[in-house]
Amino acid sequence: MVEIAARIEEELRLLRNRFSDAKYIEEGRWVHISDFELPEGWSMKHCDLVFQIRDGYPLTCPYGFYIPSGLTFNGVRPSGNAQDPAPQQPPHVGGTWAFFSGEPEQWSPGKDAATGTNLVTWVSTILRRLREGA
Repeated sequence: MVEIAARIEEELRLLRNRFSDAKYIEEGRWVHISDFELPEGWSMKHCDLVFQIRDGYPLTCPYGFYIPSGLTFNGVRPSGNAQDPAPQQPPHVGGTWAFFSGEPEQWSPGKDAATGTNLVTWVSTILRRLREGA
């Protein structure tokens, strides 16, 4: 367990190189990034982003992410693999959230946090998904 906690902390350091305000909520292993820049077409330029690090990490990849409820892409509310509002809201962050399901196409963590896939990879996957729109 200590080994996994150390791995997550290493990956959070890497994530904070790009998102300095990334917060980690140890209870439930939640990551909260404030001021996340959304791709063009979304109804806001920046928003909060929340995701959970699942049991079994890093061998088990992250799944799904949350953005604030009510956001639209080119005037269209998210559908398909998105639920707005999410049936289950992330704890500890307040507000109402939309949930986007999905996971990385490939997940292959390395021996250390800086090699292979990691939380930075996951956030890049989220960004690609948001570029696809609603």
